[in-house]
Amino acid sequence: MINRLETNIERMESRLHGMGLKLSESRAPAAQVFPCLNVPTIGHSERDTASDPDFTCFRAGRESGPIGTTTSAGANTGIVFPYKNLEDWPPPLASFSIPRSLVDVPNTGGFSAISAKGMEWISRKAGNIPLEHLSSLLSTDRHGQTTANCLLNGAFPSRVFRSLPTREETFSLLRDYIENFNVIFPVFQRSELLSLFNQESLDMRGQTPSQWACINAVLATAYMLRPENGGSGKTEHQKSWLFIQNALEVVNELCLGTPDLLTLQALLIMATFLLGISAVQPCGFLVSTAIHLCHELGLGKTEEGSPLCSEEIQHRRTVFWIAYWLDRELSLRFCEPPAQRDESFSATLPMEAPTDSKYTMPTSDLSGSFNAFRSTCQLAMIKGQLYKDLYSPVAEDRPLSQVVASVGVLDEKLQEWKRSIPPEYQPEKDMTDSHRSTMSPVVLLLHYSYFHCLIAVHRRVAAREFSTGMDLVETNDFTSSPASLANRRVLLSTSLCNKAARAAINLTKYLSQERIPFFGSFVYYPVVASMTLSWSIIRNPQDAYRELNLKLIGRTEEFLSSQSFCESFEGIRSLVKQCVEYRGIAEAAVKAAL
Repeated sequence: MINRLETNIERMESRLHGMGLKLSESRAPAAQVFPCLNVPTIGHSERDTASDPDFTCFRAGRESGPIGTTTSAGANTGIVFPYKNLEDWPPPLASFSIPRSLVDVPNTGGFSAISAKGMEWISRKAGNIPLEHLSSLLSTDRHGQTTANCLLNGAFPSRVFRSLPTREETFSLLRDYIENFNVIFPVFQRSELLSLFNQESLDMRGQTPSQWACINAVLATAYMLRPENGGSGKTEHQKSWLFIQNALEVVNELCLGTPDLLTLQALLIMATFLLGISAVQPCGFLVSTAIHLCHELGLGKTEEGSPLCSEEIQHRRTVFWIAYWLDRELSLRFCEPPAQRDESFSATLPMEAPTDSKYTMPTSDLSGSFNAFRSTCQLAMIKGQLYKDLYSPVAEDRPLSQVVASVGVLDEKLQEWKRSIPPEYQPEKDMTDSHRSTMSPVVLLLHYSYFHCLIAVHRRVAAREFSTGMDLVETNDFTSSPASLANRRVLLSTSLCNKAARAAINLTKYLSQERIPFFGSFVYYPVVASMTLSWSIIRNPQDAYRELNLKLIGRTEEFLSSQSFCESFEGIRSLVKQCVEYRGIAEAAVKAAL
């Protein structure tokens, strides 16, 4: 434990030095503490799944090197990457969170530096600097006057990487976004978006940072939704990158400005975009900032006595749960602690699906409807428990008996979750429905998430290569008999992992549907499933299913290589590359075993 802590401290010091921070200095210039956040090289975080023989951390490896660079922010079609590596991004909210170790009041948790409490703390520690001097740094207009909305003429200069399209094209993109993305990821109310885009002028100088970020993030996402027509796919992806850069250019002002709901919405849309192309670290930064804003705005708390109308209360609850889902998704995918603990909020699970979304689904018995949004949130809570019990630093030091017990409990939670869903929407049920050619993106996401969780749960036991119950008993730290196991399914962990991986790969046929809103995020699941099957073959090259598994892996690679989306982004290419490498090792293992 001490060695791991020392290693983590050295890594943190190295990263801080790389950002230009000198730990020996008591003060750092504002430009160093809050570096300009531009689009980085698209790659992955430090820990490399492909180099981990146990493959217990389901995260992508890192691949360096920029996609391209430009020197002008005008009409060029290149992509600007001022940061050479993702390590240049600050760790999630490291600059904005004041830890409890520095707080004077005992028994108090940390708090955000951009909160009222944080500003008071900074003022006191800096020698009682007037609060108005600090706040003026966060919201200053071109004439030096403090403003509530902080128009884009303040302390941080912003560039425009691509000008907004014509009004006709803008509204066409907005319509695509509302009809194909917002119904699945309902961060905005329809009326909100129409009001935002119905302004007389969308010129940058007339927008607040949150408005500008939302406008460009929506356009970037809408371009990403455009179907691939011949060779136009890469062109649309390039446009989307330039618009997301427009949005990312004002991240400093979003983080330092007055917290409001529109800022939170902008952060969530940008984070979803980056998650879709596996830009791990900036995505984590944005989600962590969004979680802090949720607390600042009071989201995640019970709404008793709120003066807001029921529609607004429901919308704020929806935004909170979307932030929660993103936080838990990132935590499980990349084995990082979530930004929010379950103990820190009191919001109940949503009883109703968001308005104007596709989360309300009819059931075959006509007795009611299926609230898929509630099920999504329930699964997100299980993901949080999964990370805590099996993949957190504390879990790594637990004895095998406790790990096996946790695997059994989590598996039962997943099965209970599946049973709570109407039969026609349950995972694995649709796999035998051969006439089905399409699937709702909502249901597809639920199924992929379930299979991913199942793999993540049982991998901890499958990695130990236990084939019988006596294998468990023969270990030094497991003294109970197999019959005493609360959930006997843990004895089938290897088989359950492989079965879930095959089911996830079979879902790939539904990814060919046009305008899959989370296509980039969906790609992650079949890739992890393919690497899981490869790992299984490497461990047991004489397995009876080896030929079928290799065939499924090859089918996944063939599909991904045919998608221009997967060729457009370094992060996705790195995922596919790892999939190919694992398959090659698996094939070599099979040949060697013959």
